[in-house]
Amino acid sequence: MLLPLLLKTPQSRVVTVASRAHLAALNGITWESLEQVTRSRFGITEYAVSKLANILFASELARRHASQGLLSYSLHPGVIKTEVWRHAPWWAQPLFALRRMKTPLEGAQTTLHCVLHASPEQNGLYFSNCQPRTPGDHASNPLLARQLWERSVAWTKDF
Repeated sequence: MLLPLLLKTPQSRVVTVASRAHLAALNGITWESLEQVTRSRFGITEYAVSKLANILFASELARRHASQGLLSYSLHPGVIKTEVWRHAPWWAQPLFALRRMKTPLEGAQTTLHCVLHASPEQNGLYFSNCQPRTPGDHASNPLLARQLWERSVAWTKDF
C-alpha cells in the first residue's frame, strides 16, 4: 500500500528499528513458530525472532528496490531507559538497574542518523551507535531474507 508512494518519491528512506536482541534468535526463523502463540514464558525468544525479521526485511527491501532509489536501513538503538522495564520479571529488574542504559534522547541518535545521514552506499545495512555493524549470521542470510519477503507477501495478500 505504501510501497508505490515510496517508489515515486525520490530518495525515500525506510528506517526499521530492530535490536541486538536478534542475536538471541539462535535457530533463525522457523516458519511454523510465526503462526503460533507465544510459547516462551516472557516472549524473549519471539522478540528476538521479530527483531531478526526486522533486519531481514530492511535488507531485502533495499535489495529489491535500490535501483528505484529506495533506501532502507535497520538499527539497534541501544538499551533505552523507559517504562518498558517495569514489565520485566521481578528477579531481572535489579540487573536492569545495574546496566548503563541510554536516555530516550541518546537512544534516538542512531535512528536520526539513518534518517538524516546514512548514505545510499550504506543501503540495506544494519547500524548501531550511528555506525554500520555486521549483524548476526541469520540476519546476513539473503536466502532467509528472500523467504521472509515472499512469505510476508503471501500472508498479507488479502489485505
